[in-house]
Amino acid sequence: MLDKGLLILQGLDDLQEQIDERKEQVCGKLRVLAPLGFGNDYIAPLLGEYKTMHPQLDVELELSDNPNWAKHHRWDIIIYIGKLNDSSLKMITLASNQRFVCASPMYLERKGCPTTPNELTRHECIALRENNEDVTLWQFEDENGRPDIVRITPTLASNEGRVIKNWALSGLGIIMRSEWDVQPQINSGDLVRLLPDYSLPNADIVALLSSPDKERSARISGFISLLKARIAPIPWK
Repeated sequence: MLDKGLLILQGLDDLQEQIDERKEQVCGKLRVLAPLGFGNDYIAPLLGEYKTMHPQLDVELELSDNPNWAKHHRWDIIIYIGKLNDSSLKMITLASNQRFVCASPMYLERKGCPTTPNELTRHECIALRENNEDVTLWQFEDENGRPDIVRITPTLASNEGRVIKNWALSGLGIIMRSEWDVQPQINSGDLVRLLPDYSLPNADIVALLSSPDKERSARISGFISLLKARIAPIPWK
C-alpha cells in the first residue's frame, strides 16, 4: 500500500509539473546529482544562482563520487566526470577535461622528476578511489598514440579529491587529477605538471539525462543552458 501511495503521489507531482511546463514556468523540483568536489565548487553555486532566477523552483542536490546507477531515474540531471558505463543515458557534453599527473616542487626537489611513465613505479604515488575505475592503472599515450601503461603502488589513497590534492601540495607524492581541479595550482606554481609529452584519457564533464523527454522540461533545459553558459568557456584555464 505504501509503495502504491508513493507512486500515486509521484504521478500527481509529474502531472503538476507537466501543467507548469505547458505554461513554460520554471517551477517544481529540480533534482541534481554531482561529484563531490566539482559539485561543491561549480554546481552548488550555479544551482543557487538558478534558484534566485526562479524563486518558485525547489532544488535538491546530492553529492557523490560513486552514484548508484540503478537509481538514475531519481535524478533530473546527473553531472558526471570520467568514463561512462551506462550508454542508455542521454549525454550532453558541458566541457572538455584533461587529466594531468602532477606533484609539488617540494616533492620533485626531494625525489626528482620522472621522464617516462615507467619511472612512476619508483616514485611515491597517491591514488584517488572515487568510482569503479582501476585507480592504480595509469594509462598513458605517447605523442605518436602508442599506449604506455603503468601499474602504480600507491603510498597514500583516499576517496576524496581534495584530500589527495592537499597531500600532493604538501610534498607527499604524485597525483593524477582532472584539469578542472589542479590547473589553478599549476598556474600558480604550487603544482608542476609531469610527463607533458604523454597524455591520459580525457574525463569530459557531462550532464546525463535518464530520458530524452527530460530535455524538453523548462526547469531542466534552463539549468542545462546555464551550465553551458558558465562552464563551456572553461573557467579553470
